[in-house]
Amino acid sequence: MNVAIIPARGGSKRIANKNRKIFFGNPIIFYPLNTLIKSKLFTKIFVTSDDEKIIKYVNKKFPKIITIKREKKYSTDKVKTITVIKNFIKKNIKNMKIKKICCVYPATPLINKKNLKTGLRVCNKYGRFVIPVIKSKSKNGNLIELKKNSIKKLHLKNNKSTYLYKDSGQFYWGTLNNWIKGKSIIDKSSKCFILKDYEAIDINFIEDWNKAKMLFKII
Repeated sequence: MNVAIIPARGGSKRIANKNRKIFFGNPIIFYPLNTLIKSKLFTKIFVTSDDEKIIKYVNKKFPKIITIKREKKYSTDKVKTITVIKNFIKKNIKNMKIKKICCVYPATPLINKKNLKTGLRVCNKYGRFVIPVIKSKSKNGNLIELKKNSIKKLHLKNNKSTYLYKDSGQFYWGTLNNWIKGKSIIDKSSKCFILKDYEAIDINFIEDWNKAKMLFKII
């Protein structure tokens, strides 16, 4: 059994109510949920949120998707994604016969079936966390240097290397054991695969939102 978990908290500092903000006529969370259903990769899809409006929308639009209210203490921007997923597994799906879990972020309108399938294939092969990455145009920040699609170095700053990448901010595949016992999603044991520049943008600022709209139109 493969399951998907979408952690869709209500708060957002830089873009108000980002995870339910309207994007071309639909709350932005519509697009990854629709893609997950069409991919046919998942026996169950879960949305965990502290936002009643998100839960109400998902229940109405996607009645087969399971929504679970998230505790406030796991709904701040200071809580790591792996902590949210660990807690969700422990309380809701620990006893299910799960093979792989895919954590998918809600503000990902560019996500597609092909990349989800690639991530699952890599996870099946190596049994590690799998992170889709994109080339970084900046040499600063939390960056990744790759060697044969494995992470060579992490969190490089002011690096002169030509080929640096960053987390695409779309999704992570992992085994049940990865999620339960892992301390970090991205470390030197993780596997990566590279997305095309137009396939992903990590939406944190309004400039990112506008760029995502431009790319969405093109695609």
